[in-house]
This record gives sequence, structure tokens and C-alpha cells, in this order.
Amino acid sequence: MSLSILEKFKTNRVTFQRLTDAQFFAGWITTVQKDSLWVRCTTESTLQAGDQFLFQVHGPEGRLTMVGTFRSAKLGAESDQNSEALRERHFEFLVTGQLAVMNSSENARFLMTPYAVRLTKADAEEPLTSVLVDASVGGFGVRCSEKIEKGTTLEFEIASGSVLVQGKATVRYCRSESKENASFRVGLQFEAMNRIDALRWTALIKENQAA
Repeated sequence: MSLSILEKFKTNRVTFQRLTDAQFFAGWITTVQKDSLWVRCTTESTLQAGDQFLFQVHGPEGRLTMVGTFRSAKLGAESDQNSEALRERHFEFLVTGQLAVMNSSENARFLMTPYAVRLTKADAEEPLTSVLVDASVGGFGVRCSEKIEKGTTLEFEIASGSVLVQGKATVRYCRSESKENASFRVGLQFEAMNRIDALRWTALIKENQAA
């Protein structure tokens, strides 16, 4: 395995599919070691030692694919929703296959600091409060307690210290994260943002990559 290749995809969002039953999982690469990597997830663990997975990671260098074997797991800090079902889990995988990097048309998605995000519907009196999860140059993902229909356009405000990024975005997907609690992952694509906010957004992503 080339450590230098994997390092370039650290903090990027990764999807991985179990080869025995084709079940999909998703998370973020947090640590790269000599022959393994750690992935942070908020999914309920159904992984068994020895399970093999096909991985795909979209990053600035392109799309990385590889095969890995599940080795171990540990619990992380509880999420902002304070729910055991959403408690972070860290999975370790042994990289057992060759790494391949190909061109990709999909924007790289990066794990972000959980900044507060205000989402406001056109006909709503009060904004929805959510937490930033990941980001790309074309949009961002949040976790919130209310389901939002696909295709809904909202105004957003993302506060990072004294910096405020705002604009309009459209919901591309909304899926439940837990059967027991009202928690949803929402993906949004930018529709409108002025030049200053676009520069602030790019700087925010770079700041998180450097952290």
C-alpha cells in the first residue's frame, strides 16, 4: 500500500460496500497507518472481523478505490444529538488490495468542524437549527432533527467564529440516521452565493483541512 496516496485522502468522505451482502456504509477517513486506516462513522455497527469491503473515496486527486478487511472497532464521543444510537464508532480496516486512483467528476467532500447552521424555508417563521457535517466546493451536509423534502430551497447561515457564510441551497437528499431518534442527514447543493461568501466558504474548507 502507498501511504502517500492514502494520506492525500485523509478527512475525505468514504463509502464502503460489504462484499458478502452488498450493504453500503459511509464515514470519514481519520487516521492512516502503515497497512491500515481508521474510518469514523455514526452508523450502528454490524461489522464482523474478517468482513471484506470495497472502498471508494472522492478527493482532490480523483477517485480512490481499494479493498479492505475489517479488523477492529471502538466507540468515540457521543454526537451532539446525545443519542447512543448516533454515538460515533471508529472502524479499523486492513488494506488488502491494490489502490487505484481514477479521474472523478464528483466534488471531494471533507469532514468539517460541527459549526451551527441555520436553515430557513421560504414560508417558515423560525429557522431550523442543524450542525455541519461535511463540505465540498459545491455544497454541504448537515445533521438536523427535522425531515426536509428533497428539492426544497432554503436560505442558510453557517457561523464559524466571527465569520458568517450565507446563501441559498437546495436539498439533494434527506435520510434518517436512526430508527429510534429524530435525526436526519441532509445534503444541500449551493444555488446562490455572492463572491465574498464563496471566498469565505473556500477558506473555511481549507482551514479545516489544515487543522
